[in-house]
Amino acid sequence: MKSKFYRVICFLLRWPAKLLFRVHVRGAKNEPPAESGPYLVCSNHQSNLDPVVICIATRRQQPHFMGKAEVFRVPLVGPL
Repeated sequence: MKSKFYRVICFLLRWPAKLLFRVHVRGAKNEPPAESGPYLVCSNHQSNLDPVVICIATRRQQPHFMGKAEVFRVPLVGPL
């Protein structure tokens, strides 16, 4: 279940990201339905904005990230 904060942030970032950064998602039709259980999204890390792009591109559920512990300590990025 998505938190309200997460949904608001995604809503606010979706269109500016598409307009300013030309975000285009290929294969969005392959995102499995919610009834099928968890799934894995892999990023090729073209930039440091990849986690933000993944959040606004996935529509089914709030993603959970794996990464170095140092990344989660960054004041603005860590809590998100």
